[in-house]
Amino acid sequence: MLRCIALILKNMNRLPCFEQLMTLLSGSGLCCLFYDTGSCLPSAAAYLQKASPSGGLPNRCPDWFTEITRRLQQHGYCESECLILTDSDAVLSSLSFDSGRPTGFTLLGLTVSFEPGQSLSGAYALLESFDSIDLPYFRRIHAHKHHEPAEIAVTNRLILRELSLPDFEELYRIRCLPEVTHFLEEIPGNIETERKKFQSYLSTVYPFCDFALWGIFDRSFGRLLGQVGFSLREGEASLSFGYLLDPKYRHQGYATEAVRAALTYAKEQGLSDTLVHILPQNTASQKVLSACGFPFEQLSSDRKLLTYRIILDKYIASNDVQNI
Repeated sequence: MLRCIALILKNMNRLPCFEQLMTLLSGSGLCCLFYDTGSCLPSAAAYLQKASPSGGLPNRCPDWFTEITRRLQQHGYCESECLILTDSDAVLSSLSFDSGRPTGFTLLGLTVSFEPGQSLSGAYALLESFDSIDLPYFRRIHAHKHHEPAEIAVTNRLILRELSLPDFEELYRIRCLPEVTHFLEEIPGNIETERKKFQSYLSTVYPFCDFALWGIFDRSFGRLLGQVGFSLREGEASLSFGYLLDPKYRHQGYATEAVRAALTYAKEQGLSDTLVHILPQNTASQKVLSACGFPFEQLSSDRKLLTYRIILDKYIASNDVQNI
């Protein structure tokens, strides 16, 4: 789990969106460490001290591994709980290995401020700017670095998160139930074929896409209840939205809760609208669409499929969705 973010940057007070980034981190609830490897103006030092007292004043340090691990130990954290953002090859080199072993840090390179001759090749991922970067982004990058599924949203009863290999057999069981398969556009194949498709999805979609299909999990016991999220249908420019739920958990409000949480996340990530395709006989999904509280319009209607557009720009986020 991500517990600490350390910024090791040159002249960070002169970076674009500097104040926006500081405000984001100071309100994140994470331990934040700040180091300026260039000339930090007094005003920036004062701002950092005010924004995050736990981080202390910016300073320079030649032995970054020793310094960062020492500060983490002071707060009771370890390498694997820390994300580093830097524009320096020297910092990346120092924090990548310790006595020949790879460290547990998640290393991000910032290209907007790095100097000629720097490659940032030791970074796990590169950032060109802080535009559209938020805390969930940092959490997803950190989770992917450690091969863990990232949480998308948390509600009163549910957790929406990326799926992982241990979830496959339960998801496959749910998708093969007659009450579920009846409403699927694609009937599940044999288990080994579906397992390979699932493995491919995990490796090619989650690391690169903000919008995907996520698992719906019971918050109290961690049970997989179903699936919710977005996909791209052939021939359509807009993302399609859908969900499925294990029949034994229907009629308890889980579907409405999960749909609201997923759409709240999508709105916060800048998605303006999405399409929903519902079979005419699937009256339960039509009721969920009506009950979720967001505006929608029907685009087409035939005997095979009803198509709706959900207008996220006008959607009022659900109060039961908690920040992660």
